[in-house]
Amino acid sequence: MKYRLPLLIFSILLLSSISVFCATEYVLIPANSETGTTYTNPVWSPDGRSIAYVAITPRPDSSEPPAKSIYVATLTKGRWSHRLIAKDADWPVWSPDGKKLAFYQNGLAIMTLAEGKTNVVLKQNPGGGVFFPQSWSPNGRYIVMLPTTPQERKPFVFDIKSAKNLGLTAGLSATWISDSKLLSSFFGEQQAPEANWVRITDPTTGNYRTLLKDIGAAKILVPPRAGYAWLWIKNRAPKGEGLYRIDLKSGSLTKMVSCRAEELSWSPDGKQFAFLGKLVEKSGMEPQYNLYVGNTQNWSFKIYSKGAAKPTGNFEDHLRYISWSPDSKSIAFVTGTGDIKVLKL
Repeated sequence: MKYRLPLLIFSILLLSSISVFCATEYVLIPANSETGTTYTNPVWSPDGRSIAYVAITPRPDSSEPPAKSIYVATLTKGRWSHRLIAKDADWPVWSPDGKKLAFYQNGLAIMTLAEGKTNVVLKQNPGGGVFFPQSWSPNGRYIVMLPTTPQERKPFVFDIKSAKNLGLTAGLSATWISDSKLLSSFFGEQQAPEANWVRITDPTTGNYRTLLKDIGAAKILVPPRAGYAWLWIKNRAPKGEGLYRIDLKSGSLTKMVSCRAEELSWSPDGKQFAFLGKLVEKSGMEPQYNLYVGNTQNWSFKIYSKGAAKPTGNFEDHLRYISWSPDSKSIAFVTGTGDIKVLKL
């Protein structure tokens, strides 16, 4: 495997003097101080007109887990309307045509939005692992299912048409390529080398090709019509934590920029990235989490919003903090107070 020199090197801790970059920002849904309700897991619909999100409300008995409900906010004539989709549900994922929403509700549930009808296509196994949908294939047939706890660590591909677990080990980070093959990665700091990899899998045959061994990516994106992918590598990074480019044919890896990030998210066009980073302004001060936005042309990034949510770092929370609009011009993100804001770049 051949590595090239990085194009640019930055460190988040060197950005203490950078000012906030100007952009339009507004609150999509504010946290409710009376009920203690906060919001998370925003995700844009394929047409860019709607955002699905999750409301989290504490229960009267604090020993019980909070109640979670899924809503969809839709923009009509410049105003957002909010619709309750499902109670006791989490982790919404849009179908490629935007007509359906998959989510966890004691198993894998899929709602046809026009009809408001929900079908549970994969029931929860009593005493078994709990899984939630991560991503839907472009052809609408497959959904990657991830575990809620790292101990389970058996992500798989579910075939909606046959209603079967295909038995394929999908990575903890995965993205679909245009031909509905899966580019995925399995990673773990304490795992054996063979448990860290990046591969391309054909779900129709189960065949896969390994691009990287002993290296796993926390986030992956394949830019449209590109023969390469962007990888965010945190653990076992060959040239240190940061963003890398991998050739999908040869597997050659190039480091693009050092970046100690949290919850990195790529824009659909592959030209930008956003992440949560902590800014230490003075010694001894509590770090402030901010939303950074960068580009893949010169690999620079700037603060676009202060006071973003502090990532928990717990795999069990399986939260989504940042979501790009399909036109790559807006970002929905979670604030430190539990609001969801929309940033127009």
